[in-house]
Amino acid sequence: MPCLPQKQTDAERRKIASEFQRLHQFLEEQEQLLLARLGDVDRQIARRHKEHATKLAGEISLLNVLITDMEKKCQQPATEFLQDVRNTWSR
Repeated sequence: MPCLPQKQTDAERRKIASEFQRLHQFLEEQEQLLLARLGDVDRQIARRHKEHATKLAGEISLLNVLITDMEKKCQQPATEFLQDVRNTWSR
């Protein structure tokens, strides 16, 4: 039969093990929570990136149209060209 100090150390050992188990579970829960938040942030960044890429693609497309128009207008006589340039820029 263990002596009294042995029983006390065994009880303290169980108490410490139980506390570490509780802390370990808490840390695992926190890890899962933070990973879920990180996933949300990743999805939000990807969505914004896609929105910006779509907007930039539209602006590039518009600029290409304007460049093509300007290249065609460069072939016109100077007076017509200047009038058309004003109209183009007003768009």
